[in-house]
Amino acid sequence: MKFFNKRISAGIFVIAVLYRVVSILLDNMSIHCITDNATVTTVHTMTQEAVLPNPNVPFPMFFLSGQKVSWCQAAKVASTSTKMYFLKISNGEIVIPENSRFGIHNANFARLSDLSREDQTWVKNTDEYTHVFIVKNVVERFVSGFLDKVVFDCKNGIQPYYAIHYYIQYGFSCDEHQDLEAFVSLMEKVPKMDGHFHAQASLCNLRTFPYTDIIYVDDHFDEKLRRLSEKIGVVHPAEEAKTRKHSTGANQKMVDIFRGKKGLLARILNLFDEDCRLLPEACDVDDLLASLEEKEETMV
Repeated sequence: MKFFNKRISAGIFVIAVLYRVVSILLDNMSIHCITDNATVTTVHTMTQEAVLPNPNVPFPMFFLSGQKVSWCQAAKVASTSTKMYFLKISNGEIVIPENSRFGIHNANFARLSDLSREDQTWVKNTDEYTHVFIVKNVVERFVSGFLDKVVFDCKNGIQPYYAIHYYIQYGFSCDEHQDLEAFVSLMEKVPKMDGHFHAQASLCNLRTFPYTDIIYVDDHFDEKLRRLSEKIGVVHPAEEAKTRKHSTGANQKMVDIFRGKKGLLARILNLFDEDCRLLPEACDVDDLLASLEEKEETMV
């Protein structure tokens, strides 16, 4: 009798396992991916079993299947303007949900990491796709992030969904770290930065991903997007004021912030050593140093 009961238990276990396997297969049949004719269907949701992290694909990389273009950029790199650009050229593929808290940032952009490994490899290596890496000067980006995510957000108290909430575990406080030098000192001790301050090159896998274009965010950003439109064969959308000269107020305050603090400027560059080695132009502060020297001479 004991032997008979064990056989029944084993049989139930096998049936349970087979049921789970069939359920997973049925779930995965609803996943859209690249078809035999090498086209991509936009993916918005995937089953947990189907999506596994791929260290060779940047998590913040999005793509438009119809326009055959992908792009990666860190936060605080004209991300709002850039996403609006890609929404406008998507032919309705991208939409912003009604009553979304974060507007364009809640739009249904498809991530390359949503695709299967096989499809990721095809998109990554095919000549049909244009792969764009969008970059910003590291000092301008850091100061922009500081003014937006520290100084501005601290006015409302630290909310759980604020980027700066991540740094509480490392001793951040609004009372102490709204001073730029104090904030830099904190960041020098943080083992890993959040996405708003994370180094751009490593976040977007610059060493390994086959980017075809690198676009720097500056006063000529819209003209660069216009050239991208020509390259991928889309009608360039109407120009927006923010895109003409993307700024969060950081650029105008740079000279005042670093006046008499060139050492602080060097410390910020040191925080992003990898970006400076792989993207020297992103660490070019010659114009800022010249403006600082000019400012100092006028004050003598």
